[in-house]
Amino acid sequence: MKILQRYILTKTLAYFFVLLPAFTITSILIESIEIFRKVKVINFELISLYLISKIPENAYYIIPLSILVSIFLVIKDIKKNREIYPILLNGISLLYLSFIFIMISGLITIIQIFNSEYIMPKTVPLSQNFYLKLKDVKEESQKTVAYSIWLRVKENSFLYFDFLDFRTKTGKGLIYLEFDKDLKPIKELELEEFKIEGNRIYGEKGKFVSIPSLDSVDIKSIDSYKDTSIEIDQEELKKLIKQKKPVSISEFYKIAKISQKYGYESSYFWSKFMQKVTTVISPLILVIFAISFFWKSSYKQIFIGFLGVLFYWYSIAILSSISEAGNIHYSFIASIDIIFLVVGLISLAQINRDLEI
Repeated sequence: MKILQRYILTKTLAYFFVLLPAFTITSILIESIEIFRKVKVINFELISLYLISKIPENAYYIIPLSILVSIFLVIKDIKKNREIYPILLNGISLLYLSFIFIMISGLITIIQIFNSEYIMPKTVPLSQNFYLKLKDVKEESQKTVAYSIWLRVKENSFLYFDFLDFRTKTGKGLIYLEFDKDLKPIKELELEEFKIEGNRIYGEKGKFVSIPSLDSVDIKSIDSYKDTSIEIDQEELKKLIKQKKPVSISEFYKIAKISQKYGYESSYFWSKFMQKVTTVISPLILVIFAISFFWKSSYKQIFIGFLGVLFYWYSIAILSSISEAGNIHYSFIASIDIIFLVVGLISLAQINRDLEI
């Protein structure tokens, strides 16, 4: 058994580590053509750095297809070379062989998770920066939020907020502290809600504390946006706040939870989170679904298996787009995984009875 497992593992990974670079290089060539068509600055060093930094992101989408095709090729070789007959004659079932392939796809899923959580968060911002330099444009603001940040807005002035939505320029939980040259507090502003307009921050539902001296404290309640405001340099504020575009599953989950906690529209982040989860586990889901079709002799059945894979990706993309707009709950995206998993498990349960090699 161990010899058979090693044989299948080695053969599958051999195909995988040939197909993955081949597909990746193909995607890089296609992307390089697009780059030369779109960019304004022809800098071969920047273009090379951009293409290299895009490799983990490209691999993230190519890995599911690579492992699927690798398993199909291994099964095709086993059948073509008639290796399947001694395997079956020794009492080893197709279900057991399928289980080996599923375990391999589980290993590839772990690679997907590692790439998504630890590699892409570092390489995606790099590729975006290189791309902006090639287009000769300033850094674009991202559709994201910032939370739990202290900022030094002036020499002796500090700003904190619980939550800030860059799209609407509104937020919650603001604290503004101002000190004199001896670092003694002279002003404090606390706001439950705030908004940024021009170079001022306005707020409501809070309090304004003025401290002319240690013996004198004046506290004023704030009930409307007109009661008080903070003068800021909005462009400088943008530079201080590092707008990090979420990339990994954990980043999307964290931002979605925070957006939901503070009552902001979180459909976009939840749908992106679920889309990330689906892409990461897709090698496992698709192998479970398609492997029973790969064992069949009929090319029609094999074609149906690959057609199902294509339908899977289009369904995920469509449901994700609808969910981002808030028209359906983000959990509907997971329904595609559940359907394909159930169909795959049912097919595997019948594999020894119905399949003919």
